[in-house]
Amino acid sequence: MRQFSKAQPRTRLRWRVLACLGALALAVSGLLANGGAVTAQGGPGNASWSIQPSNATGTETRPNLTYDLARGSTVVDYVGVQNLGEQPLSLRVYASDAFTTPEGGFDLLPAGQQPRDVGSWIDLDARVDLAPRQRVLLPFSLRVPQDATPGDHAGGIVASRTADASDAAGNAVKIDLRVGTRVYLRVNGPLRPDLVVEDFGIRFEPQALFGRGMLQASYTVRNRGNVRLRAAQQATVSGPLGIPVRQQVLDELPELLPGAAHTTTVALDRMPPLFWLATRLEVSPAVVGNDGVVVPQALASGSVWAVPWAPLAALIPLGGLTWLGARMQRRSARQRKERALFAPEVIEAVKRHMNQDHPEESLAICQGLGDRPTASSALMTGMDAVGIEFAVVEAGAQSVVRVPWSEPVTERAQIRAEVVRMYQEACARLGIAPVEREGTGDH
Repeated sequence: MRQFSKAQPRTRLRWRVLACLGALALAVSGLLANGGAVTAQGGPGNASWSIQPSNATGTETRPNLTYDLARGSTVVDYVGVQNLGEQPLSLRVYASDAFTTPEGGFDLLPAGQQPRDVGSWIDLDARVDLAPRQRVLLPFSLRVPQDATPGDHAGGIVASRTADASDAAGNAVKIDLRVGTRVYLRVNGPLRPDLVVEDFGIRFEPQALFGRGMLQASYTVRNRGNVRLRAAQQATVSGPLGIPVRQQVLDELPELLPGAAHTTTVALDRMPPLFWLATRLEVSPAVVGNDGVVVPQALASGSVWAVPWAPLAALIPLGGLTWLGARMQRRSARQRKERALFAPEVIEAVKRHMNQDHPEESLAICQGLGDRPTASSALMTGMDAVGIEFAVVEAGAQSVVRVPWSEPVTERAQIRAEVVRMYQEACARLGIAPVEREGTGDH
């Protein structure tokens, strides 16, 4: 016999008890697992249960509940919940929203927090009573609102059980043991991938009196777009006058949900103390589930003094040090002046304007002036005083196209005029009429 009833509201749970109950680790890790049947175990009687995507007959298994739907549409699906133990078991099964944890993991909202996104669009909140070893199929419907935003929405369906326990002081508390399966919904519409690096900072720590040191870079990667992103990353270190020091591939970043941020620190050891070390970080994102979408790289750079103090005191005269310091300061001032021509926020604003409002113009420029006549898409990735760069997809392959300005561009007001000129020249070469747009705004 199966009995279903609407779950009653719960009192707030005291989560600190989880640290004292090692048996709960499996329940928590199951919630974070990506795919397949996941199992929870723990509590009185050592209860054990699982939940996984299924179908009406219970014969289908999938890694996750994944959907690609239009606004206003509805889909009916199933999850299978099974009691793996030898005692009867009562579970609450419900849906909730997902978020990226500070460590980069996948988790769902606490049981007492109401979902506001895809978790609230799933019609499932029931009490399930299971006999030993019994498995039931639970149908549910997912209704996408008419005003749902395009892009990715992540959540999960949870099977949970409340159990009585005691804390270290002997006080009676309740704990929530839960396990879930992930829900990934992509609402039809424009996909706008946008990854940025924030708060990039580096420091150098000598590891030995006369030897090499460690270079540490700390930064935050933020997903400002509307799709899930994964990203490869690489660090390039150079010394004074651009001397190559090291190029190193870093660990891939965890998957970031839309709006999520991940702060990390990477360490490069055995770095030579060359007085001055500059580090350039290149983060290359990709849309999860759609490798054909072009995503611009996210870049960051910084520099730090890396002075070999002990050898310096013994081998370098004070006059030589003064000369080197003055040279480094002049070079740094010149670089700052060059960078000031276009501050990072100006470049980001132009990129956002071009990629969101003028993708057709960018494609025409690359086809007509960038020697890419059969390109299918183009996104602006950067610019400087000499030209503008695009990431272009042609015949399924991605490449970088750089189109020079007609003259050096040093003022923001010149950018729009140059882009308009490029577009008109490209249309003339392609033999097409330029599209006149009103109110395109200032670059």
